[in-house]
Amino acid sequence: MRLAKKEKKNQWSNNQAITSTLRNAGLSVTHARVTVLSIFIFDQDIRLTACDAFKVLMKRQQTVSLSTLYYVLKNLAEVGVLRESNTSDVIKHYSLNTAETTN
Repeated sequence: MRLAKKEKKNQWSNNQAITSTLRNAGLSVTHARVTVLSIFIFDQDIRLTACDAFKVLMKRQQTVSLSTLYYVLKNLAEVGVLRESNTSDVIKHYSLNTAETTN
């Protein structure tokens, strides 16, 4: 029973972190942004391509279309919430911009 309460408290604090991160970046809080950003908030050292992020969402049974995922990743990188790095001309990796989230 205690574990369930602790998990709910952690989930609540993570949701607050996601919401405040989006608002501090000047973005509205949408289902797609919260869902995508949750991948990076829960594991701050993670570095993913859009396809990797889509696979994570599928495993979690969270529904965001692939086109929406690309849009949200690009949007979060443009405002500095995520860091975008190119490993080739085609493949982009995304990670949490921890310098932005600690402000």
